[in-house]
Amino acid sequence: MAKYDGWTIGETRKILKMIGGVEIAREVLRGKRKLRVTKTVVHKPGQEPLVGTVIKTLCLKPSKARSVKELIKLGEYTGHRHDEILEKFKSEEVGFAEAVKVGLVRFNRSSYRSEILTWAKKNGNKQLILPKHLFEIGIQHPKEQIKNKLVALGPVDRFLSPILYLEGYSPTNMRDLNYVDLNERFNQYWLFGFLS
Repeated sequence: MAKYDGWTIGETRKILKMIGGVEIAREVLRGKRKLRVTKTVVHKPGQEPLVGTVIKTLCLKPSKARSVKELIKLGEYTGHRHDEILEKFKSEEVGFAEAVKVGLVRFNRSSYRSEILTWAKKNGNKQLILPKHLFEIGIQHPKEQIKNKLVALGPVDRFLSPILYLEGYSPTNMRDLNYVDLNERFNQYWLFGFLS
């Protein structure tokens, strides 16, 4: 691979893993998918340290869900982006055999996903919740999203997919399921789920 300035086969494998594997790479090359590359945000030295506080712990009962489509239907959301969400998250793992506890964490300042991942690692390697957990929060604890936006940042190796979140509107009790770009800056009022 001398043509590519010392590019190695290991680097090629790493890039393929980052974008989701060989099949997705081929779909990008065929024009069936688009690839979006963004610059990583560098945080300023001397910035206030990120501090997370567990606001609440939720217990999720085991889930026998068979598809993302089923989970969206069970959530009874009032939003309009369900077809987009289904398309973007259709290959997500669903269901879990045992009950799980989810700690909802609020941070002291606005932050990026990369900062939250670093915080999680430094604080006992906390595990991010996955979209399957967030879907179940929307079903089993629907009132939680009226109070705060709830975010599933996982899995850690998510490089291209958007980030799923739940939101609500208190005067009307409307609830919605939505997603944002991976490089979104989250304000300090959002809550992030971690397995506890």
